[in-house]
Amino acid sequence: MGVKYTSRSRVRAHRESLNKRIIFGVILFIPVILFLAVMQTSVLTIFGKPPGLVLLFVCATGMLFGEREGGACGVFGGFIIDCVGGGLFSLSPLFFMLCGYFSGVCSKYVLSHNLPSFVVYALVVGILKELLGIFYFGMLAESLNLFEVITKTLFPDYFAFLICSPFIYVVAYRLKKIIFYKRKSREKI
Repeated sequence: MGVKYTSRSRVRAHRESLNKRIIFGVILFIPVILFLAVMQTSVLTIFGKPPGLVLLFVCATGMLFGEREGGACGVFGGFIIDCVGGGLFSLSPLFFMLCGYFSGVCSKYVLSHNLPSFVVYALVVGILKELLGIFYFGMLAESLNLFEVITKTLFPDYFAFLICSPFIYVVAYRLKKIIFYKRKSREKI
C-alpha cells in the first residue's frame, strides 16, 4: 500500500482558484440580491402581494452552492429586506439564514440539485414563511381574525411565492454556471 503525495503547488493553485471564485461569486451575489429586493418591495406584485424573491434566492443558493453560502446569503438578504421594509421588529436575517442553511444541508441528504427538488423546498419554506407571517400578525395586531388573515393575505402570498420559485432557481443555477465555468485548455497543433 503506497502513500499518494500531492504537490503543494497544485494544492495552492487550487486554493487560490477557489478563493477567486468565492470573491467573484460575492461580487455577483450582492447586486442580484439588491435587484431582487427592489423587485420584491417596489415593482413586482402577484395576486396583489409581493413574492419573496430574496428568500427564494437564498434557498436556491443554499441548495446549489452549499449550506455556508446559503446561510451567508440569508443573513445579507434578510438584512437588506429589513432595511427596505423598515419594520420595527424583524427576524428576517435569522429566518433567511436558517432557510438557506437548511436548504444546503437537506440538498446533500434528502433531495437532489434540480428544479423539482427546489419546488419541494419552496413549498416547505413558503409554509414556514407564512407561519412567521402569522407570528408577526399576532404580535402587531390588536385583534386578529385568523380566517381573514389566512384567506386574504397568506394564501395569495404563498401562491405568489410558489409561482416565482422556478424563475429564481434558474437565476441561481445560471449564476452557479457562471462562477464555476471551466475553461477547456486548448492545445496548439
